[in-house]
Amino acid sequence: MQVNEKTVKLRGAKVAPNFFRFLRIRPLAGRTFLPDEGGEASRVIILSHGLWQRQFGGAPDAIGKAIKLDGDAYTVVGIMPSNVQFPFGRGQSQFWIPQMFPAEELTRAWDPEDGTWQVIGRLRQGVALRELQTVLDTVAARWLKEQPNQRWKFKVYRWRGISPTLEKTLWSLQAMVGALLVIACANVGNLLLSRAFSRRGEFGVRMAIGAGRLRIARQLLVESLSLAGVGAALGVFFSWGGIIALDKFYLSELPRINVIGVDWRVLGATCLVSATAGVFFGIAPAWLAARVNVNESLKETAQQHSGGFLQRLFHDGLVVVQVSFAVVLLAGAGMMIHSVVELLRVDPGLGPKGLYYVQYDPNSVTRWKSDLDAAMRGGLSLKEARTEAYRRQVRLWVNWQDLILERLHAIPGIEAAAAKAEPAGGYGFQVEGRNDLVQLDKGVVSVRMGDYFRTVGVPLIAGRLLTKEDGVPGQQTVVVNERLASECWPGQNPLGKKLRPPSPPPGAGFATERVVVGVVKNIKDYWRDAEAKPVFYEPFERLAPDGETGLYFNIGNYIFRSRLDPAVLREPLMRLGHEMSPAVELIVLSSIEADLYRSTAPRRVMMWLLITMGGLGLLISALGVYAVMACAVARRTREIGIRLALGAGRGQVRNLFLRHGVRLIVNGMVLGVVVAITAGQYMESLLFGVTPTDPWAFSGIVVILAVAAGVACWLPARRAANVDPMVALRYE
Repeated sequence: MQVNEKTVKLRGAKVAPNFFRFLRIRPLAGRTFLPDEGGEASRVIILSHGLWQRQFGGAPDAIGKAIKLDGDAYTVVGIMPSNVQFPFGRGQSQFWIPQMFPAEELTRAWDPEDGTWQVIGRLRQGVALRELQTVLDTVAARWLKEQPNQRWKFKVYRWRGISPTLEKTLWSLQAMVGALLVIACANVGNLLLSRAFSRRGEFGVRMAIGAGRLRIARQLLVESLSLAGVGAALGVFFSWGGIIALDKFYLSELPRINVIGVDWRVLGATCLVSATAGVFFGIAPAWLAARVNVNESLKETAQQHSGGFLQRLFHDGLVVVQVSFAVVLLAGAGMMIHSVVELLRVDPGLGPKGLYYVQYDPNSVTRWKSDLDAAMRGGLSLKEARTEAYRRQVRLWVNWQDLILERLHAIPGIEAAAAKAEPAGGYGFQVEGRNDLVQLDKGVVSVRMGDYFRTVGVPLIAGRLLTKEDGVPGQQTVVVNERLASECWPGQNPLGKKLRPPSPPPGAGFATERVVVGVVKNIKDYWRDAEAKPVFYEPFERLAPDGETGLYFNIGNYIFRSRLDPAVLREPLMRLGHEMSPAVELIVLSSIEADLYRSTAPRRVMMWLLITMGGLGLLISALGVYAVMACAVARRTREIGIRLALGAGRGQVRNLFLRHGVRLIVNGMVLGVVVAITAGQYMESLLFGVTPTDPWAFSGIVVILAVAAGVACWLPARRAANVDPMVALRYE
């Protein structure tokens, strides 16, 4: 895009003229597209809020201004609000231009400038989603008969603005936060109740000298709310710190992390939850204070009141709740840690160290329109002209690619370089030994100017790799990956097996059979957790003369191997593009090793969040166990003194409290394991190589929790064993 004599690269979307009206989105300024806009005669554009701010400084007079997009002049007619991010997300959906779809356009032959269109619609009132799916299945079956080489399939799903996996992740994190809140509230409630019981004497004295019960209850409620307010303020402070940490450590690894922030609605909900917790756990102490018997409270000290059965049951129940939810948090953290470890151990099928991915923009090399016009002037029909123009374009691309590879090899420090393209979608193929169509993906790789397989270091399982001789037109040898071999010919030797499309698409040059000459490992060059697809590989070079359909996608992508830092290579790679004729821009330079590690970022972030919440849950639970045990020792000091005076050993006293604490911990752990296994079924799709009953995760949390809770029980029990009977009974 050219604005004010400055050229910038942007990403936008072509949309139907009714796109914004259909989604009921109103512009911040200007208007949306008119129904007749979208043709050559009306070049209009709508800008995102971010682009408007960056390129026009947020000026209101941006409406009506002309800008150049890919050499064509467009008029700005609207500005979208900052929250409009469809379809690519914030920072990616930077502009929208209208695209009309006449009937002849929808039924014409394939055009290499066509992209992939997303289709959205509103379900008619009273129509179920499964009814629409049935209709589309019928359409797919009809299209399959007309074009048997394609496996047409429609999948309808309700648009919710968020992917199911991400939604499940967020709900899981929300549940973990809720579990941590329950632990904290149970701990605070236990402490407040213990403190209220220990202050019975104080309340009795104050009531005896004229203080009203309502006034004391109001004081306890205010204390509880104040405690909740301070906790909420500290929580907001730490949340800011957490966002800064995420931004610092994962800015380049997580999509749209720059939009994460503390929203005022989140702050409001946090304050509401804190206030509710404060009121809820402040009512019980206030109610107990209002029911204090003045005469009885003046007769006993805090140590003399050991509490009734219901009080002890309530305290013990809260401890069990804390421990059980701590087990859930720790189990989630343990399973996610194991998932990340398993993910990092995945064999990507190549040697990622020192392997780099580079992409140049091939648009300046595109001569599709001029070649089409030339073919039309030559007397060809539109269908024939499209085929001929595309064949010319593919030959131009392959020649251009060879020149790029030649110059890549000439850069000092680059040891090997190759090219690879991945045509969009898959093809229905017939394979030897099977009657049904098999959906296969195709990888088109270089073998002449750069050997792709040897550059990336993919292991050969059987047979041989592609060579320069395989790039000669007329050869039909291919190499397949393990997934294709096992899926198409399970338990058989795939070498020499054949595969072919049932009928060639118009203008395509691959009507003949392919013969398998080698099997390589499944390659994962970006996502470690991606499921391997059945893929066969064939050379670029032998497809160029026929101009095979599908090469348009990902032209300009290269792989090279080097021991140098990418920062050192960026300048010569940019210079290489500028020295081409025509000049091309360097779009991407990235490390395959870094990309593979970056692909684990979502699980690593969730792992650290769960570790943090699990650690906090463990700490709070341990403190809660310690506090309850310490309060029990303090309340039963008189009883301990009597036991010791009557001859009980200190070990017996210590074991008395240890048994009580261990019983609470075991009950909490058993309950927590049951809840964790149940919750793990929901999280199963978020795990990798781990089951919800992962023995390593549960063994680890049992040991960690047992040690932490054991220490929390041991310290008060040891204190009880060290009580001096004379001090405990001095007032008796």
